[in-house]
Amino acid sequence: MSNKKNGAGFTLIELLVVIAIIGFLAAIVLVSTSTARGRSRDARRMGDMQALQTAVELYNQACSQYPPALTLTASAGCPAGTDLGDYLGSLPINPAGCSVSATGGGGATTYGYTTATNTYTLWFCTEGAVASSPITAAATDHRASPSGFAN
Repeated sequence: MSNKKNGAGFTLIELLVVIAIIGFLAAIVLVSTSTARGRSRDARRMGDMQALQTAVELYNQACSQYPPALTLTASAGCPAGTDLGDYLGSLPINPAGCSVSATGGGGATTYGYTTATNTYTLWFCTEGAVASSPITAAATDHRASPSGFAN
């Protein structure tokens, strides 16, 4: 019997090194994907805030006051048949990832809203900074008002 080594195949060490490299690359991809998802949810939140601001301002133009609550049937002071639902098809839902501060009456799936004479405040959260906006960090109590967005 001959004890010749064939030379075809990989050693155990080579296989372990390759598996370790693949695991490291997979971890990097998962972290990148998670960050991208958070940014996507934040972009949706900013879009929701802009839609809500537009609807609330249109309501104010028609009714000479801001809606008393963030509901589609809010109609105080409006002409008959006019309510917030005329300017907003449905109330946007806060995507998963963060909960809105209770200060404005928000929660895990809702945005907050408070109103006072001649002004309003929409409350929302973000998972990080939002490009092209004054939102510079993750927080549960960002605000949108007639004057714009604030941390």
